[in-house]
This record gives sequence, structure tokens and C-alpha cells, in this order.
Amino acid sequence: MNIGIDIDDTLAQTTNYLMPLAIKFDKNVLHKNGIVDCTKDLPRCFDWNSEEFLKELNRYL
Repeated sequence: MNIGIDIDDTLAQTTNYLMPLAIKFDKNVLHKNGIVDCTKDLPRCFDWNSEEFLKELNRYL
């Protein structure tokens, strides 16, 4: 059996799925301004600390 892991969104493009959820989480749960720096990858594009990021991951993943 072969197992592949898509670490750069080449196959699954999970960022396209997660970005709308992350924006909603940022505004509705964290009550932040929703400003996104899309030049960075998903974990760093919001102004979240590590606790907020883990909360978002647990909620949607």
C-alpha cells in the first residue's frame, strides 16, 4: 500500500476550502476585523496567536 501526503495543496487545495471558514471564525468567534494577508500561508495570514489557531483547527478539522 502506498500513502501520499499533500503538504503543499497540489492535489486537494484545502486552502480554498478552509479560507472562507477561517474568515467566518475570525469575525464571528474571535470578533476580530477579518483582515487577511493572503501573501502568507493559511496559519499565518490572520493575526492569530497559537491558541486561536488551534481553536480554529479543532473547530473545522
